[in-house]
Amino acid sequence: MLTNKYSEIAMDCQISIPDFLNHLFSGIRGENYFELTFILPEGVTAEGPRVVSKSYNLARRDRPDWDWVDRMNRGGYGVYYATTLKRRGINDGQRSKERDASWCSALWVDIDLDAGDYASKDDAYQAICDFIPVASVVIDSGGGLHALWRITPVKVDPTTLPQLKQTLKGLAMALKGDPHVAELARVLRLPGTLNTKPKRDNAPCEIVYFLDGETDYHEFDDVTRLAVFRPAPYTPPPLPDGIRLQVPAWVSEYLQNGAPQGTRNNRLFAASIEYHVNGLSRMEALRDLGGRARADGLNDEEIERTIDSAWRSDLGAPNVAPHIAMQAAINSKGAHRG
Repeated sequence: MLTNKYSEIAMDCQISIPDFLNHLFSGIRGENYFELTFILPEGVTAEGPRVVSKSYNLARRDRPDWDWVDRMNRGGYGVYYATTLKRRGINDGQRSKERDASWCSALWVDIDLDAGDYASKDDAYQAICDFIPVASVVIDSGGGLHALWRITPVKVDPTTLPQLKQTLKGLAMALKGDPHVAELARVLRLPGTLNTKPKRDNAPCEIVYFLDGETDYHEFDDVTRLAVFRPAPYTPPPLPDGIRLQVPAWVSEYLQNGAPQGTRNNRLFAASIEYHVNGLSRMEALRDLGGRARADGLNDEEIERTIDSAWRSDLGAPNVAPHIAMQAAINSKGAHRG
């Protein structure tokens, strides 16, 4: 459980499972399906299949049998809810795919405390509380933390699907969450149930705080762009001797204006990548980027760890001007002929 001043919020947070789900999915009309999935964790045995899935048609006002859900949970099954509504129902044992998502009415981050990105659960919780936009719901899963943002519902189609995934990826980067949950087929542990993984000892999955209302999707444009800052691995061509490259314009803007809360570590990492691949030294990164990050509120240990991580990474591509790239290509061809 949380131990610092934020724990006091959890003591006063009383909301039923149906009310929680209504908060996430209300206001969406038409033939859409909500899903519950029941999974037996490794090391847990029970009669029945390892995975059981149930679909509920919202247009017909289908509702789960909560007594049955409770029996399944107490019988060893972990209970999970789909984070998006689906365009079709599924049969027992199946899992819906990302292409089945019809509406997205919430964004989420799953913080795995076993990953070691936070010293404690309280530190992770404070990072969520400091993040803007403010999360609608924070859930203690019995292992880690889930943060959810209720958004004005977005219809999932070929245009919005990649944008939603990019936003989820940006949220995961900003809050050091699990990047594997940045997709629309994700299921999360249902609050009000027990975490039946053997090492969790039936810890309760419970809501820490709950805020009504919703946030416009475009309020997340910053974290959507944040995901773009992480470049793909790239092997640069040999450059002419004596060339000193310049960092991209966005790095200069970052040095001047800083980064908002929730993006500071990741912006520092991305800028450090640019320093590294463009031939600047680690000492220059510590001087320039470290000073900027310190002004943004990061401590020296965080700064050095982030810059060291960038220096060990194989990500990034040099910011090569077209005429230099052309000269490098000519030089490379000439060396090959020789």
